[in-house]
Amino acid sequence: MSKYGLYAPFLKQHQLTEAYLVQAEQWFAPLVNETLSLLSAAPEKTLVIGINGCQGSGKSTLANYLRTTLVLAHNVESICVSLDDFYLTKNDR
Repeated sequence: MSKYGLYAPFLKQHQLTEAYLVQAEQWFAPLVNETLSLLSAAPEKTLVIGINGCQGSGKSTLANYLRTTLVLAHNVESICVSLDDFYLTKNDR
């Protein structure tokens, strides 16, 4: 089994290949590490991370990658919330 086997649901959901994970590890490792540092520094607090970008830029994919990595690799409880969840109806999402 690939070292990315646990990411199979993430890859399927976002219609990505393992090549995405290779790039994500390279580019987003500093974000994961900084997130872990912030969580360690104040474990009693809730950390909120906002991701900004234009439509189709990969905000949801990045958010889900970060959440998946925190949960699977670091056993950190995490959720993703999209602004679409607040102003679009379920049918429009």
